[in-house]
Amino acid sequence: MKEKADSIVWIINKIDFQFRSFRNSPSIDFLGNTFTFNLNKFVLISTNSEKTLLESNNKTSIDGDWHRNDSIFKTYDENLNKPGFIRVIIFYYKNHGLIPIIFLNKLHLAFRNYLFFSLLIILIILDFIVHKTKLNISKYQKWFFPVSIVTIVVLTMVCSAFKPVFLVCFFISLILIVFAVLRKTPLIIFRLPAIFLISIISFILVTLIFYGSERFISIISWIIIFTALFHFFELIRQFYGNEQLN
Repeated sequence: MKEKADSIVWIINKIDFQFRSFRNSPSIDFLGNTFTFNLNKFVLISTNSEKTLLESNNKTSIDGDWHRNDSIFKTYDENLNKPGFIRVIIFYYKNHGLIPIIFLNKLHLAFRNYLFFSLLIILIILDFIVHKTKLNISKYQKWFFPVSIVTIVVLTMVCSAFKPVFLVCFFISLILIVFAVLRKTPLIIFRLPAIFLISIISFILVTLIFYGSERFISIISWIIIFTALFHFFELIRQFYGNEQLN
């Protein structure tokens, strides 16, 4: 027992030593290459330059996309000596009417072609409805599965095909998630590994801060697919397993 405790202490001390060494010299040697990290920058998943930030938040980016402008630092506004994020805040303060237009277009531009993201949105809404209505399908098991499949597919296609439907469903699912957290409603999405949820949230934030890009989102496309499929099969399993929804 003492040897086991000593081993644990040794491992903890080793990890602490490695962490302190990394902070003093933030670099990693891998396959003959040295990768150096800047610990003074806060990074969620991805980051872009200050120039890209300005190019993605102005009147020409009303479509939610990035528009290259090599003179953006001089032409953005008169606050040449202020940091980029301050200039963006000032821009939206003076043009607050553009906030919903630009941000909604960024969101739609990034996720519009990801069918599984639309599927995930629809499943979150259905999951919440099921929990709140205490739906019991024991009497309708013969036709419930095919009807539910058709319903989910149709709703997903409509959500993906029409921009207003996509945006409305997205914000409904977002509101329901917040409500579920406050009311401690055990939605299926909360059972996923935290890193999955953090990754999806991070890329949504990166999209809103910079611009809508399918290239960005493609990095976590497998996470979105896995999350949507897990959500779907878990919802079906709860029905056919006669589980009691809380």
